[in-house]
Amino acid sequence: MRITLSTLSESSGLTGYGSLSLSDEKGSFDSGDPNTTNIYLGNINPKITEQQLMEVFGKYGPLASIKIMWPRSDEEKSRGRNCGFVAFMNRRDGDRAMKALNGKEVLGYEMKLGWGKGVPIPPFPIYIPPTLLSLTQPPPPSGLPFNAQPHPKDRNK
Repeated sequence: MRITLSTLSESSGLTGYGSLSLSDEKGSFDSGDPNTTNIYLGNINPKITEQQLMEVFGKYGPLASIKIMWPRSDEEKSRGRNCGFVAFMNRRDGDRAMKALNGKEVLGYEMKLGWGKGVPIPPFPIYIPPTLLSLTQPPPPSGLPFNAQPHPKDRNK
């Protein structure tokens, strides 16, 4: 079902309004799922790599997936820009990235960000920011049981 303001104005006699479109159709630029961690990236440089996106978005938290939608047709190639998706391991990190990066210029292109459809989150991230990496690693072997590990201050004594 698709309802537009022009449909309403014709049936109710309302005039002078811009175009408003309400739809129950879901799409890639859908904000209907409050739990999605998947961010749609619009207007990205066609030369950007997944590694570069990983470095830009990875500052905000562990990443679940990165996908650049490479152009398949000549028409898509002629646009001179691509789109893609970056999924975070949790919504809070995605929110921070969205607020910080929406409208920011990356490699000369102003990115347009929005929430995408939810994607399955893997058990382990594909990228962990270096500042958080030490928190995810097990302690170095000490020969002691896991519940008798020395305090970090006492390890080098």
